[in-house]
Amino acid sequence: MSSRLLVVSWSQRSGWSDWRASLEDLIRLWPLVFLFASRNIKLKYKQAVLGIAWAVVQPLALTVVFSLFTHRLGEPLRGQVPYKAFTMSTLIGWTFFQTVVSLGAQGPLSDGGLMQRIYYPREFSVLGWCFASVLDLAIVVFLFLVMMPFFGISLSWTVVFVIPLALILLIMGTGIGFLIGAVMVYYRDVRYALPLVMQLWLFASPVAYPLASVPEEWRFLYIVVNPVAGVLENFYRSLAAGVVPDPVLLAISCAEAAILLVLGYIVFKMLERNFADVV
Repeated sequence: MSSRLLVVSWSQRSGWSDWRASLEDLIRLWPLVFLFASRNIKLKYKQAVLGIAWAVVQPLALTVVFSLFTHRLGEPLRGQVPYKAFTMSTLIGWTFFQTVVSLGAQGPLSDGGLMQRIYYPREFSVLGWCFASVLDLAIVVFLFLVMMPFFGISLSWTVVFVIPLALILLIMGTGIGFLIGAVMVYYRDVRYALPLVMQLWLFASPVAYPLASVPEEWRFLYIVVNPVAGVLENFYRSLAAGVVPDPVLLAISCAEAAILLVLGYIVFKMLERNFADVV
């Protein structure tokens, strides 16, 4: 089945500007996304001693570090939610977003050999890694639910909002992955700059500190400029605080996710035609 879906001559394509043909390919060959995702999960944890346990290492380690060294930033949370519960809830969202962006952006390069041999929708090289990241998210959310009694908080029905919030982060990360991944094929320096950019973005986001720490007169601008800010705040509200997401933040996040996906996809389609030649 996979061979029948994969082997398509590049000469049959009419070019990157044929958006209709591209969308038809995505719909017709959609099962390939799950084949790519399954392959990527196996590649990610192949010969790893701890296996999928690595999915929880980063959020747990950062939760410990933040609890030890940045707990004073959680003053606005005093009397509401323990700081360690706050940081881990926001780190769940951030780690998922970072994984989607980092792995998705490197998808076209990692599939360079495959691109040179056969045709398949190049988007699948990004989407396969983005979808594979969902497993990591599920593992960390389960761990958080198990650790709730140790954090001193109770399970609330609002945890169900993690699903739409994760979908927003997935859409955002995929859009950014499309954009960065396309540029990275031509400019390999981006590959080395990306980890630094993501690290700086972490400290510029409400992960170690709550959104309430941002001065009120600057808060709206901060949320607009940093698209993940509203989603991470709602991760905290849903997982740790046990309250429903802020509808205004949710609306802004949805709009920004849609814009990033469309922008990233447009750039990707503009640059993809020569991927096989330069990858």
